[in-house]
Amino acid sequence: MTRIPDELLWSVDTESKMSVPTCIQWAADRNYNVCSKADITHNAMDGRTSSLKIPDSEVDEWLDLMAADLTNNHKLYFSENANIEQCKVFFDIDLKRRDLRQEEFENDFLLPVIAIINGVIRDCYGYLQNDELLRMVICVRALKDPLIENAPISAGAHVYCPYITASRAILAKLRSVSLLYLSIPKC
Repeated sequence: MTRIPDELLWSVDTESKMSVPTCIQWAADRNYNVCSKADITHNAMDGRTSSLKIPDSEVDEWLDLMAADLTNNHKLYFSENANIEQCKVFFDIDLKRRDLRQEEFENDFLLPVIAIINGVIRDCYGYLQNDELLRMVICVRALKDPLIENAPISAGAHVYCPYITASRAILAKLRSVSLLYLSIPKC
């Protein structure tokens, strides 16, 4: 087994260490952590983890491992490299509100937003007849109490479509149309 580089290890807080997520260990075992920006396929967004170069043929396996790690409360912050001309469809959804509850965020806010995104993607990629190709991986961040009393509570989720590739221009249009649908008042 390959030793995990120090930059791939992190702690949940300053006093305790958490086990290394399976997807990080998997990437380290295969030497998929990279130093060159030109090689990056998945950017580490937390400032503590190496960015990765994962071959297309192994992205599904890595996403499954990442989903399992997130289910087990590991904190992972990756996005596909947007510096490439073509990338997988990805949405970063954030909400700040006072008195927000997890089930309210997921059921009353997130599910309708995902339904809109899914509808926009179906409209734009209507030639895809296989629902499996339209599958989304949704990673929801658990709500945290604000550090400042009465401050808004921050909630967030990443919606990732592992089988749909788009140019940066198309991805921007998918996001814009989704936002447009969100801004239309209900009658």
